[in-house]
Amino acid sequence: MKLVAEIANLLGSQATIEDMAKDSDTLVQLIESCLFMRGEAVSAADIAENLGIPRETIDQGLSQLVQRYECFGGAIRVRQIDDDYWIMDLKEDVSEHVETFYIEQKPYTKSDIMTIAFIAYMQPVPRRVLAFYRGSSATAQARKWVDAGFVVETKVSREDPSLTRLMQKYTDEREEAVASASPDESNEPEGKKEHSKRDSWLDKDEFSCYVTAPRFSGYFNLPRDVDAMKAELENQKEMYCLFD
Repeated sequence: MKLVAEIANLLGSQATIEDMAKDSDTLVQLIESCLFMRGEAVSAADIAENLGIPRETIDQGLSQLVQRYECFGGAIRVRQIDDDYWIMDLKEDVSEHVETFYIEQKPYTKSDIMTIAFIAYMQPVPRRVLAFYRGSSATAQARKWVDAGFVVETKVSREDPSLTRLMQKYTDEREEAVASASPDESNEPEGKKEHSKRDSWLDKDEFSCYVTAPRFSGYFNLPRDVDAMKAELENQKEMYCLFD
């Protein structure tokens, strides 16, 4: 319960977590603190377990937190990236301008490893798609692996069959995310215009994608053939915590 103690200290309260969570504002602060301190995707179930708060209460708090960030209109957002996983990161329209501020000279973090695992399992992975699933710092994380020789960035044709599965998954979930983020504006021209601007890269003939380099398969004792590698990773999917 170390996380609970750290959050209680962060919020400057001597009350128990259970008492604090009875107030909706404090509940939202607790959940926000969890996402901020973790610094990567975290499941609602983990938040509930660590705080000792019922899951349904956490779900309500997450919904309120998302709404607050949307109303604030800043650069940071809270979003759901899978059925049970949530992340706090930068909005797409600002993250690409500040990637150089990401501190790279440090040991590989769990989030770094999760990012290269995602690339290996879903490759080839377009840069925008990687950021959608792994957060706004994912491109900088991928660049660390490129510098280390484990990942390379290459151009892949939009019609390449290897992109079909991932791009279908991305477009479907992107549409759902946009619809759920602004249900009242789904028919407004401004909303359509913004969505079109953000996804205009989908109309390009080629995408800049991340794929694993030979050094990756050699270092981790995995097959060099991409399909064989994915099959091996599928067998160890729980270890890599990848999203299907």
